[in-house]
Amino acid sequence: MPKKALVAFGAALGLGLIGIAPIAWGADAAVQASGQTPRSIQETVGLESDVAAALTLSTAVAKALESHPRLAVFSEEIQVRQQELRQAGLWANPELAIEMEDFAGSGEFSGTQRAETTLMLSQQVELGGKRAGRKALGRTDVALAESDYAAARAEVAAEATRRFVAVAAAQQRQALATEQHGLALQLLAAVDNRIAAGKSAAIERVRMESLVAETQLRQVQARQEEAAAWLALRALWADEARGAVAGAIEADLEQMPPLPDEAAMEARLEQSPAVLRQRLAGQRAGRDLELARASRIPDLSLSLGAKQMEESGDQALVAGIAFSLPLFDRQQGTIGAARSRQAQAAAQAREVRMALRTELGALRQQLLAAQAEAEMLRQTLLPAVQRSFEAITYGYKAGKFGFLEVLEAEQSLFQTRSRYIDSLETYHQAWAELEKQLGHPLSANEDQTLTSVSNQRGQ
Repeated sequence: MPKKALVAFGAALGLGLIGIAPIAWGADAAVQASGQTPRSIQETVGLESDVAAALTLSTAVAKALESHPRLAVFSEEIQVRQQELRQAGLWANPELAIEMEDFAGSGEFSGTQRAETTLMLSQQVELGGKRAGRKALGRTDVALAESDYAAARAEVAAEATRRFVAVAAAQQRQALATEQHGLALQLLAAVDNRIAAGKSAAIERVRMESLVAETQLRQVQARQEEAAAWLALRALWADEARGAVAGAIEADLEQMPPLPDEAAMEARLEQSPAVLRQRLAGQRAGRDLELARASRIPDLSLSLGAKQMEESGDQALVAGIAFSLPLFDRQQGTIGAARSRQAQAAAQAREVRMALRTELGALRQQLLAAQAEAEMLRQTLLPAVQRSFEAITYGYKAGKFGFLEVLEAEQSLFQTRSRYIDSLETYHQAWAELEKQLGHPLSANEDQTLTSVSNQRGQ
């Protein structure tokens, strides 16, 4: 039998196939339905845990956003930028200098009788708006760090959603494998009845026994796949991973939210994390250019002090002003580099928009294709193959069809059901990626979609 048949196997005889049952099917419930001894996912992977309520998408995403170390890194980066902004607004420290002259020389200057001591306090005064420019640049750096944080949250939320969807699909495939095994047992009983009536050869039982064994193996594989999906999801929860429950989840993959039109997606594109970051990068390049231009204006150094003349005992004030003469260094290279960086940022912004439009277009087409496939399978193919299977099974019991026709109909049935699950998973995985690229949920109502998550800063 082809390998794909084993991956898809599992509907019970007589079940209507208008749609796949919701994913409230848990691993233990599915095994119990087949009459087998319950075997939990915890037992499969060697974990110990108490029974808990079904996991929801919002809970899974909230756990990931709360504990993922990547978000802590970006959160600390915001603190770094805020402290740098604080530093950028500070004045330069004043300078205190003590100067003594006309002492320890020769002749009448051999001692300190004719020494002159000057105490001088100097303060640098920045001109041209340099301090304001540094603060503006620092505020832009803070905004960039916050933008990176928001993008990281969108990535973590999307990854948690994708892994949640993978668990939901794995549980549905496990239920499919369990139904396949139950149906194989029913077919084995039908083969026994035909052999007892002399209508079939004994070799058909050997073939059917082999199929039953393969369905049992598929059940084990499905449990392992679900366990792996759970482990991948719990890995996003950091130190909570060991105590997490591997059980049922609350999700309905059949609920596919409608896509926004192209005009709405274009409007959302301008608020996406990638575009916002490039916009801020352009602003930062402009601030950098302004600061480079301000650096052409020399700063002043103002000084005020007092002089003590030991010989006469007289005292006097000393004042001074100093500034550099911009004869050679007028920051020509710094200004030119800042202009180039500004042009570079503008080019990068155009490139990011172009790449994002391409990515969103590809995701939209993938979503439309998965949606069309799922609807075609649910409305047309699934009912057709179900009716065909039931008719051939009935005909086999009545002696009108052979064993190979039954196997072929069964293979077609479960391949179609498995393909339906694949199309649903593909849709929700692409939806999560689309929300990541746009940086926020697409549904106004979180209850309308499996994958809508908030992107508010929470750490």
